[in-house]
Formats: sequence, C-alpha cells, structure tokens
Amino acid sequence: MKNIAFVLILLSCTMASSQKTLKDQPLPHSYVIDNTNGIIVWNTSEISKTREWSEITFGDSFTLDIPTSEISRKKTYKVTHHDVPYTVYSTSFPILHISVLDSIVNHPKIAAEFRYYDKDTTFVSTIGIEQRGNISLTFPKKSYDIEFWTDATSKESKDLKFNGLRSDDDFVLDAMYNEPLRMRANFSQQLWRKIHAPHYADLEPNAKSGIGEQFVEVFLNNTYQGVYLMIDQVDRKLLKLKKKEQDLVRGELYKAAQYKGATEFKEAPEFKSSLPHWGGFRAEYPGEDAYVYYFDNLQKTTAFVVHATKAEFAANYTKHFNEQNLIDYYLFINLLRGTDNLGKNYYLAKYDADSPYFIVPWDLDGVLGTVIDGREMNITTDILTNNLFSRLWEENPNAYRNSVITRWRDLRESYFSDEALFGAIDAHINQFNERLIFEREVLVWQQEHSDEDLLFMTTWLQKRLIFLDRHFSE
Repeated sequence: MKNIAFVLILLSCTMASSQKTLKDQPLPHSYVIDNTNGIIVWNTSEISKTREWSEITFGDSFTLDIPTSEISRKKTYKVTHHDVPYTVYSTSFPILHISVLDSIVNHPKIAAEFRYYDKDTTFVSTIGIEQRGNISLTFPKKSYDIEFWTDATSKESKDLKFNGLRSDDDFVLDAMYNEPLRMRANFSQQLWRKIHAPHYADLEPNAKSGIGEQFVEVFLNNTYQGVYLMIDQVDRKLLKLKKKEQDLVRGELYKAAQYKGATEFKEAPEFKSSLPHWGGFRAEYPGEDAYVYYFDNLQKTTAFVVHATKAEFAANYTKHFNEQNLIDYYLFINLLRGTDNLGKNYYLAKYDADSPYFIVPWDLDGVLGTVIDGREMNITTDILTNNLFSRLWEENPNAYRNSVITRWRDLRESYFSDEALFGAIDAHINQFNERLIFEREVLVWQQEHSDEDLLFMTTWLQKRLIFLDRHFSE
C-alpha cells in the first residue's frame, strides 16, 4: 500500500535521537569495515575530532599506527586489528549499508536489509532492491532502485524522509560510473531547480520542478561500493499533480522511455488503453487501474504538434504546453548539450485537467561534453531540438524567439553566468578532493580520475557558452 505515513522518530527499528554531545568513539552504524579492500569508512559528523587518538573502537579496538590529535576528512589513518592493517576514511556523507542474501537483478526487486547513518539519524529497515538503467546495466558499478517495505513478506511500502529528499517510499541510487568526475547529474539537477519553478507554484507551494539528491557512501554486504547519488523518483507526489476523481483524469505523468516517434513529437499513432506504452511514452499516472491507461490527451497534444497548420499552431500551442517551461528546458538542454534528453529521458506532466503539459528532466549524466556511455564528445557548435522545438523556433509564434533570447540573456546574468557555473563546478571538485572521494573510487573500481577530465569539461563549457551567446544574439 502506497503513501503510508512513516515518521522516523516513531520507527520501531533501531533509532538514535539527536546527539547534543559529541562522542569520543564511533556510534553504531556510523562506520562499515570492508575486509575485502582493507578500508573503514566512518561518518564522523557526531565525533569530537580534536582529542588524543591512539585507538578507535570499531566494535573491537583498532590501534592507530601513528597517534593523532585530530580526525580530519582530508587525511587517511592507518590502523591495525590483530595484525591486520586497515585504512580509515572519515566522511560527512551518510553511510548506507545494504545486506542481501541473493544476487540483485534487473527485475524483480528482492528483499534486503538497509542500514542508514547520517549525523543524528540511524535506522534499519527492510527494502526491495533491483538494478536499474539500460546502458548502465553493463557497467561494473551498478545503479539501484530501492523501495522501503514494512517487511519482506507483505512488501507493503512505507515512506521515509532523507536530508535533501522528500518523504517517499521509492528512491534511486545512481552509481555515476559513466562520469569520472561524479558530478554531471547532480550539477544539472541542481541547476534546473534554480532556474525553473512549477507554473502552478502558487497553488502547490511544495511542488518541485525536479528531483532532489544527496551523496551517500554505499556498502553491499560489507564491501564498499563507492559514492552514490541518492535521488527522488519523478512521480505524482513530487510534482503535486491532482489526483484522479472517479472517472475524471486530472493530473497526468508520462515518461519518455524510448525513441518511437511520439516522444520527439514526430508521430501520433493510435493507442490501446490496455497497454502502458504508447509512441515511446510510458504511463506513470494515472496507472493504478490494471489494464487501463489514459493516453487520450497526450495523443491529441502530440497530433496537434504533428498536424496543426502554422496558424493553428500559433493560436493554440500555449493551451497544450506551458511556454515558460518549454523555453527554460530548451535553453537548459542546449547549455548542457543533453543529446539524449529531447526524445527520451524526460517526463511530460499535466497538473490538472485544464492545465498545459510541462517537461521534467531526467537522467542528466550524458551532458557537458559527454554522451550516455561516458565517452567525451567535443562538439560545441550545434543546437539540439525535436519537432516541437523546431516548430516553435522556425515558425516563431507570438515572437517566441524573442522570448527565448531574452530569457537566455537573463540567465547569463544569473544562473548561467560564468561565475555561477564554474563556481559550482569548482565547489564540487574541491569537496570531492578534500574528502578523498576520488581516491576511494579508484581503490574499488580502478577508474582513474585526472585533472584532464576537469580541464576537458571546463574548456568544453567555455566554448559552448561562446557559441550559444553568439547564436542567441543573432
């Protein structure tokens, strides 16, 4: 059963209340010992870091090779336990430990134990877990879809609230393996939330324009898996779409899952209400009625883009789409050069029955000079589009092009400015370097990170901005 209220303070499982006093030894669940790689990752958020340390109690006593007067996230510490050496890494990211008996597969979800520690919050819960993705399934570092369950038998879902994320039962653990800097998806989603707010925000102040995220340190069966990006799912609750009322469809949500014509607004084929897929779209909401799916409005809107005359298109496109959302998404995707995000990897949503459709971005990893499999693509002088955006730009209804150009100039003075964009990149890289994140990723995945990766991305972005400034000034 979905949407069961689940308040962390009332959890019956292991729970720690707010720690007002800093501790002198590791708290339960704040660390995991990886015997395979000989490392211990320890969340030291609640630890007194400035004292004399000669040993650390990770269950048993571990002796420091060199006593220290502080525990810093910028350093590693060599410890020994029964003559076995380990390297201790200090982190402020949440520690997430998944224990599972069977192999995790693409489908279906299997039961697992989920342990979580973040500052003053620690708990244990049952989850369902499966691998997720398409190309990412071929990578050695896997991404996962997790759902919180009350127990492994009933598989009844329950909601949890994490820092930076909304209360929900379903989350994604993004491995970011195709991105050596481990930042493109996080950078892009944060940027989207900065530049765009839902057009119905006055009616739904808690509605989000995109997903939230937080970095976490993940272990699987006591073996370190690296840093992951834990993110929200795009669903009705995130967007605060109106619920269906009896036979009246109000809020709608579809995922552009495949290149099959409709997702690029090139085709509007007939649909069968018994099938959850149509033209490359997958029905997300409404979808609670078995074998009944509602593509009526989406099919009409897609057919409008495909078949409307120039006059009809100019007179009615804002009835079908929120114009500000289209402008922001068009500029956003072209800034990033998201080559896989105009015919796939986005959501199309409608707040209420009489409101227009709007776009929500998804899977923003093949951006900023790379494509979805991680390859660098040094192309900076093209404009990405689909049939909807091409019609808007070429036919220029209601001076659409002027609106795009004006918005570009406004963004270049704010969230798209050199200072804002490169400052955000520097902040991320500095954070990961200081916390030795790249060092741990290389240790477990042998995936080298070098200054050349950062140089390529920043040089690419500089060239891209020069081209787009010129394009939107002509």
